[in-house]
Amino acid sequence: MVSVTQILGHYDNNKKFYDERSAQFGTNIHLATQYDDTGVLDEDNLDPALLPWLSAWRKFKDQFKPNFKFIEERFNCKDYTGKPDRIALIYSKLTLIDIKTGGAGIFSKLQVAAYSNLVKEAKGINIDKAYIVKLDPERNGEPYNLTVLKKKELKKYLNDFKSLKNTYLFLKENNLIKE
Repeated sequence: MVSVTQILGHYDNNKKFYDERSAQFGTNIHLATQYDDTGVLDEDNLDPALLPWLSAWRKFKDQFKPNFKFIEERFNCKDYTGKPDRIALIYSKLTLIDIKTGGAGIFSKLQVAAYSNLVKEAKGINIDKAYIVKLDPERNGEPYNLTVLKKKELKKYLNDFKSLKNTYLFLKENNLIKE
């Protein structure tokens, strides 16, 4: 089954700017936040380079007080699969949270829209809004940048994602994609 990141990765021309080292660093940050959120982080053995990023995530959590319902859980529907970073109650609204350590452009908006739909199709759960949390410990002021997408915006970006998904599946079925 094809994943949200495979579909969007096919169209993202900026992926060439991320080297293997940067990708691994982003993965490590995600793991540190996941372990922190599930209460199993061993901070004594954490790479010190990750601490500013973890601190930025904790600052977000302190400010918004998310009540996590799903953490890094995979969801499947008939067309695609994906693993949203977090789904939480924030201010009584079910919120999908996507944590970014690098670029957070248009593909991030398409990604959270696809994940929101995926959760609805897989579990019958309606997402009220999505937060794209770009961790940036070197930023002046808040150590993160927050993009909020409400239902109307998620619906618009979902339509765009579905167009990309359908084109991707057509290309794949006709052996026009080299993977």
